[in-house]
Amino acid sequence: MRNDERPYLRVEIFGKPFLGLLDTGATRTILGQRGIENIASLGLKVKPSQVLTCNVANGEACDVVGSYELPFKVLNRIILLEVLVVPSVSHMLILGVDFFKRMGIVPDLRNNHWTFSEQVSQPCVATLMDNSRLNSGQQERLNALVDGYFSGAPDKLGCTTFVGPFVVAKKTSPWAYELEHPDGRPAGLWNTSDLKADPNDSE
Repeated sequence: MRNDERPYLRVEIFGKPFLGLLDTGATRTILGQRGIENIASLGLKVKPSQVLTCNVANGEACDVVGSYELPFKVLNRIILLEVLVVPSVSHMLILGVDFFKRMGIVPDLRNNHWTFSEQVSQPCVATLMDNSRLNSGQQERLNALVDGYFSGAPDKLGCTTFVGPFVVAKKTSPWAYELEHPDGRPAGLWNTSDLKADPNDSE
């Protein structure tokens, strides 16, 4: 940005461009008012957040009104990340340490440059348990999490003029897929409403 020496990074969220401030002092990624307006146009619902306030660079405490789980794309890498919704923040997007770790971004602030690390950190599941072994409190919590997750699914996010064929590489949510070209090249994150199956495909 003109006359601003702070480091910024361009990312894509659902195909929309966002300019994020790289902030190594922020533990969480924050969506400010201008970013909220862009995301709200997609019809996504804000989910409750356990974080109620956050402190910005000047020490001011800002109210957190909720969170979004959003797909971030940088070049050919895509991650899902929970971001805090903070309307009082003037920046469109503040990219915190949680973003650096998940995306595998290594910033070089002196030279205003960044690189990808060799490996992107992946979420780790310590223990898997059959739900028949859950007690009543655990089952209630699981049901609440599942209901909250599916309640945020939009009816429609948009449309595209791109034509496949594509191969489903990974199902990232009930309404989104990571696709690949037949030769293995990544084709990005797609909403199910934008996809049409081949009528000759038996699957």
